[in-house]
Amino acid sequence: MTCIVGIKGEKRLFIGGDSAVSSANLVQTIADPKVWKKGQFIIGFAGSLRVGQLVKYNLKIPPFNGKDPTEYMVTSFVNSMRKTLKNAGAAREHEKEEEQENQFLVGYKGRLFEIDEAYGVCEVGDEYVAIGSGTEYALGSLFTTRNQDPQKRIKAALEAAAYFSEGVRPPFHMVSIKK
Repeated sequence: MTCIVGIKGEKRLFIGGDSAVSSANLVQTIADPKVWKKGQFIIGFAGSLRVGQLVKYNLKIPPFNGKDPTEYMVTSFVNSMRKTLKNAGAAREHEKEEEQENQFLVGYKGRLFEIDEAYGVCEVGDEYVAIGSGTEYALGSLFTTRNQDPQKRIKAALEAAAYFSEGVRPPFHMVSIKK
């Protein structure tokens, strides 16, 4: 349970996230942020803490090969992610398809990409996106705060998600990179 929010601002990409982790009937707050910078990327995750930590600390990001950023994300970036998770025992097979337990939000080269549990990559068409259990609440807030400061929008979206979703909690963390 969580909420990760991304916005494409005029000059920067922003990703913000909450600090909740949950299991069964327990929700706790963690100290290690679920959003971070890694080289030219900003990344956030919703789902398994272990899977998110493996990507945060073990993922070796391959160099950009001049391809279209979407093609790069679908091939090079995701293949490196798959290898990282498979080597750590965090990937599984389901109906002959390799999967992992998380959703990721990745900001790169002025764009926002969602990576789903089956490693599918979706470039976000809007200037904002949210993933995790607080998605609907965050998206409603983001819609109603268009044309406002991106950092304030992210904070408001995460506050709305925390208010309405039992699996979203402060403190909120935010990272950004130039477009």
